[in-house]
Amino acid sequence: MNSRRDFFRQFAGHAAKINDEIKGSENTHVKRFPEITDETAGKIIPVFREGAKWEIKDGAICIFNEKTGKNESYDLNQTELKAMEFFGKNMNLAYIAEEIKSGSALHISEIFQSVKSLFIRLTELKICEYVNN
Repeated sequence: MNSRRDFFRQFAGHAAKINDEIKGSENTHVKRFPEITDETAGKIIPVFREGAKWEIKDGAICIFNEKTGKNESYDLNQTELKAMEFFGKNMNLAYIAEEIKSGSALHISEIFQSVKSLFIRLTELKICEYVNN
């Protein structure tokens, strides 16, 4: 930290993060999702945004980018493809990971991180949003 100002900026950011986690706030900003604890992230219920234009095709999610007018494609691994089946069905991320675990040889923590990362990516792409449970 180079200055008192830097200290207070960092302090304010951490205080806001802690406050959101304590309250279970539904206003956590998308850019802050990677910072939240796995316990807090596990409570998030992913839902698809109304009007989002996407489809699953050949193991990838294809998205229409309204800014460029072009389709974009992002490859999904098997865990992510399975997670997509559960998104939008009123299940939190932790529960989704547990459901996927029943049919997988992967460790639950690896599955959960994959599900959480997918949700963050889809939120950044404006395909998903969330509800806190």
